[in-house]
Amino acid sequence: MRKTYSALTRMTALLLVLVCVLGLLPATALAANPSTIKMDDCAYSGTKYDSPALGECYMHQMHFNYNGKSTMGFCAEKGKGMGWSLKGHTWGNPKPISDPTVKTMMAYFYAHSTGVFTDQAKALGVDDVWNSDYTWTMNSWTQAVVWRYKAGLLSDPVVACAEELLCVYNNLEHTNYSSIDDEMDGRSFRDRAQYILDLGAQGVWGECEVYEYAYSGPGSSYHPSNDVQAVMVGELNVTREKYSLTIKKVDSTNPNKTLPGARFLVASENGAYSKEVVTGSDGTVTVPNLEAGTYAVTELEAPEGYEIDNRATRS
Repeated sequence: MRKTYSALTRMTALLLVLVCVLGLLPATALAANPSTIKMDDCAYSGTKYDSPALGECYMHQMHFNYNGKSTMGFCAEKGKGMGWSLKGHTWGNPKPISDPTVKTMMAYFYAHSTGVFTDQAKALGVDDVWNSDYTWTMNSWTQAVVWRYKAGLLSDPVVACAEELLCVYNNLEHTNYSSIDDEMDGRSFRDRAQYILDLGAQGVWGECEVYEYAYSGPGSSYHPSNDVQAVMVGELNVTREKYSLTIKKVDSTNPNKTLPGARFLVASENGAYSKEVVTGSDGTVTVPNLEAGTYAVTELEAPEGYEIDNRATRS
């Protein structure tokens, strides 16, 4: 007997042979921010755009060693220098950034550029991963929001984000939109910004701790130490909900009679998990610590004196 169950939604399904119960397990703690970070790489592809609020914006993709992994950073002081000659240099003296728009936009960027999503994002279907070209475009948008914050131009976050998104699209995607209420693929820039910020407030993009780091290196011939930008770097923390799956074997003619000794195979739809289990004296067996997803439960061996019900069913 084979049945499938989704662990994206919590439910209790009373069936003739199986009962599935999904339960939430404790969340994990957030990592601490490092006192210094080192630049792993800095790329510039000639990407730039013009913003009515910020002027001409040249874009870099900077990666920093942050808690042992390479993480994208954003320039925090528009007008100062940044470039590949600073590779291997350090930034320090971290200061936390509490602005919700900055934290949301950086979480949004990290999620879609790395493919790390919450269960909520997956359930809502907003878990698309950007290709490298589009990552540059969204890097530009997030960078503009960071610079707007530093310039004190985020009093209306939705309008500010929508204006910069329109400018980024016109310059980098070669479009000709003139108003944040213009529609692109059926949705205005204003509505797009509102939607992304609303989902961020709900925790859909995950929890992002953001810090601004001041340059602490010696500078280079291209970039003197007093003319190097501070940077903002964040860590996206996605607490994946864990679930348990309980299988209960009963007599098909007497649902109150539980049956020990039934052997089942529990396998995830994506092939990442597979385990055989056997029902205990109470006719049940629980499989803990499952990631959100869809699982198939297949009866491999019936209890003594019983036969497997081979009628194909899916749920």
